[in-house]
Amino acid sequence: MNVTKKKINILIVDDDEKIRELLQAVFSDMEYTCDTACDGQAGFKKTVNASYDLIILDLNMPLMNGVDCLKAIRQVDPLIPIIVITGFQDIVEENKQTLSLANSIINKPFKIEAFINAVQSLIRIKK
Repeated sequence: MNVTKKKINILIVDDDEKIRELLQAVFSDMEYTCDTACDGQAGFKKTVNASYDLIILDLNMPLMNGVDCLKAIRQVDPLIPIIVITGFQDIVEENKQTLSLANSIINKPFKIEAFINAVQSLIRIKK
């Protein structure tokens, strides 16, 4: 019997193209599929129209910031694992209650190994 493993599908929502490209390259090497969005509004639309195993969400973005995007995603899918990434600790402090909806918050700059570990642990939890 041939058992095929389901590909892990990750959505990366960040306005920084370099971050999107870096994470996409890392996850591609791990044989995960990635989709990207450059702002919260586009990211939210993608979560409504597709299924993801994990969402990586920046906080400080145009059109719809990460806090509002997180709230909107949780209304549609309260269980999908979400990692929030940010370089702005003040935004985290101001939005502690809403950000508790995320599974993990990782500060930029981050070590890629620690980031991968966080992703893998959340994917294992979801399975």
